[in-house]
Amino acid sequence: MTTPVWTAGTLYAPGSLVVPRSVPQQVQVPPTNPGFETGTLTGWTATAVGGVASGAVSSTYFFEGSKSFLWAGGVGSGQGNGIGCELVNNYRAPVVPGQVINASARCMSVPMNRQNNVHSRVRIYWFDASNVQIGVSD
Repeated sequence: MTTPVWTAGTLYAPGSLVVPRSVPQQVQVPPTNPGFETGTLTGWTATAVGGVASGAVSSTYFFEGSKSFLWAGGVGSGQGNGIGCELVNNYRAPVVPGQVINASARCMSVPMNRQNNVHSRVRIYWFDASNVQIGVSD
Protein backbone atom coordinates (compact mmCIF):
# COMPACT_ATOMS: atom_id res chain seq x y z
CA MET A 1 0.00 0.00 0.00
CA THR A 2 1.38 3.41 -0.94
CA THR A 3 1.24 6.50 1.23
CA PRO A 4 -1.37 8.96 -0.12
CA VAL A 5 -0.44 12.49 -1.17
CA TRP A 6 -2.19 15.23 0.82
CA THR A 7 -5.28 16.64 -0.84
CA ALA A 8 -7.15 19.75 0.29
CA GLY A 9 -10.58 19.07 1.80
CA THR A 10 -9.81 15.42 2.62
CA LEU A 11 -10.31 14.17 6.16
CA TYR A 12 -7.63 11.76 7.35
CA ALA A 13 -7.92 9.45 10.36
CA PRO A 14 -5.74 10.41 13.35
CA GLY A 15 -2.27 8.88 12.94
CA SER A 16 -2.56 8.56 9.15
CA LEU A 17 0.61 8.98 7.11
CA VAL A 18 0.21 11.52 4.32
CA VAL A 19 2.94 12.83 2.01
CA PRO A 20 3.01 16.63 1.52
CA ARG A 21 2.25 17.85 -2.01
CA SER A 22 5.41 19.90 -2.08
CA VAL A 23 8.60 20.11 -0.09
CA PRO A 24 9.35 23.52 1.41
CA GLN A 25 12.44 25.03 -0.18
CA GLN A 26 15.42 25.27 2.17
CA VAL A 27 17.07 28.68 2.01
CA GLN A 28 20.71 28.64 3.01
CA VAL A 29 21.70 31.90 4.68
CA PRO A 30 25.44 32.39 5.16
CA PRO A 31 26.89 33.79 8.38
CA THR A 32 27.33 37.55 8.59
CA ASN A 33 30.57 38.78 6.97
CA PRO A 34 32.04 35.24 6.75
CA GLY A 35 35.27 36.27 4.99
CA PHE A 36 35.75 39.64 6.71
CA GLU A 37 35.38 41.30 3.30
CA THR A 38 33.74 44.33 4.90
CA GLY A 39 37.18 45.13 6.33
CA THR A 40 35.72 45.03 9.85
CA LEU A 41 34.68 42.50 12.48
CA THR A 42 31.02 43.29 11.82
CA GLY A 43 29.01 40.19 12.75
CA TRP A 44 31.80 38.66 14.84
CA THR A 45 32.75 38.59 18.52
CA ALA A 46 36.46 38.15 19.30
CA THR A 47 37.40 37.19 22.86
CA ALA A 48 40.98 36.82 24.11
CA VAL A 49 41.57 33.68 26.19
CA GLY A 50 44.54 33.46 28.56
CA GLY A 51 45.66 37.07 28.54
CA VAL A 52 45.35 40.39 26.79
CA ALA A 53 45.94 40.46 23.04
CA SER A 54 44.21 41.77 19.98
CA GLY A 55 43.41 40.91 16.43
CA ALA A 56 42.25 42.77 13.36
CA VAL A 57 41.01 42.30 9.83
CA SER A 58 44.00 42.13 7.52
CA SER A 59 44.70 41.96 3.80
CA THR A 60 48.24 40.59 4.36
CA TYR A 61 47.20 36.91 4.47
CA PHE A 62 44.05 35.36 3.06
CA PHE A 63 42.69 32.20 1.47
CA GLU A 64 39.73 33.47 -0.55
CA GLY A 65 38.60 37.01 -1.17
CA SER A 66 41.06 39.64 -0.01
CA LYS A 67 40.76 39.69 3.79
CA SER A 68 41.27 37.52 6.87
CA PHE A 69 41.33 37.84 10.64
CA LEU A 70 44.87 38.18 11.98
CA TRP A 71 45.43 37.34 15.64
CA ALA A 72 48.50 38.74 17.39
CA GLY A 73 48.44 36.28 20.30
CA GLY A 74 51.37 36.16 22.71
CA VAL A 75 52.57 34.44 25.86
CA GLY A 76 49.85 33.95 28.46
CA SER A 77 47.94 31.50 30.55
CA GLY A 78 45.83 29.96 27.78
CA GLN A 79 46.26 26.63 26.03
CA GLY A 80 49.96 25.92 25.42
CA ASN A 81 50.91 28.98 27.54
CA GLY A 82 49.62 31.30 24.86
CA ILE A 83 46.87 33.86 24.42
CA GLY A 84 44.13 32.42 22.30
CA CYS A 85 41.15 33.93 20.56
CA GLU A 86 37.59 32.69 20.37
CA LEU A 87 36.24 34.21 17.18
CA VAL A 88 32.49 33.57 17.00
CA ASN A 89 30.11 34.66 14.25
CA ASN A 90 26.99 36.22 15.78
CA TYR A 91 24.61 34.71 13.22
CA ARG A 92 22.17 32.15 14.63
CA ALA A 93 20.77 29.78 12.00
CA PRO A 94 17.46 28.11 12.75
CA VAL A 95 17.69 24.31 12.51
CA VAL A 96 15.46 21.34 13.19
CA PRO A 97 16.43 18.10 14.96
CA GLY A 98 18.20 15.76 12.58
CA GLN A 99 19.23 18.50 10.16
CA VAL A 100 22.82 18.22 8.93
CA ILE A 101 25.01 21.31 9.45
CA ASN A 102 28.37 21.75 7.75
CA ALA A 103 30.96 24.34 8.72
CA SER A 104 34.50 24.99 7.63
CA ALA A 105 37.23 27.45 8.36
CA ARG A 106 40.85 27.88 7.46
CA CYS A 107 43.60 28.76 9.89
CA MET A 108 47.30 29.23 9.37
CA SER A 109 50.35 30.16 11.38
CA VAL A 110 52.74 32.66 9.88
CA PRO A 111 56.01 30.65 9.85
CA MET A 112 58.33 33.54 10.72
CA ASN A 113 56.16 34.55 13.70
CA ARG A 114 55.12 31.05 14.74
CA GLN A 115 54.94 30.47 18.46
CA ASN A 116 55.12 27.10 20.12
CA ASN A 117 51.89 25.20 20.62
CA VAL A 118 49.78 26.98 18.01
CA HIS A 119 46.26 25.46 18.01
CA SER A 120 43.26 25.98 15.75
CA ARG A 121 39.81 24.39 15.62
CA VAL A 122 36.34 24.96 14.26
CA ARG A 123 33.35 24.63 16.56
CA ILE A 124 29.61 24.85 16.10
CA TYR A 125 27.83 26.36 19.09
CA TRP A 126 24.21 25.24 19.57
CA PHE A 127 21.60 27.63 20.99
CA ASP A 128 17.95 27.20 21.85
CA ALA A 129 15.17 29.50 20.65
CA SER A 130 15.91 31.84 23.59
CA ASN A 131 19.56 32.23 22.43
CA VAL A 132 20.88 30.21 25.39
CA GLN A 133 23.87 28.02 24.51
CA ILE A 134 22.89 24.36 24.90
CA GLY A 135 25.90 22.60 23.37
CA VAL A 136 29.07 22.72 21.32
CA SER A 137 30.50 20.45 18.63
CA ASP A 138 34.22 20.29 17.77
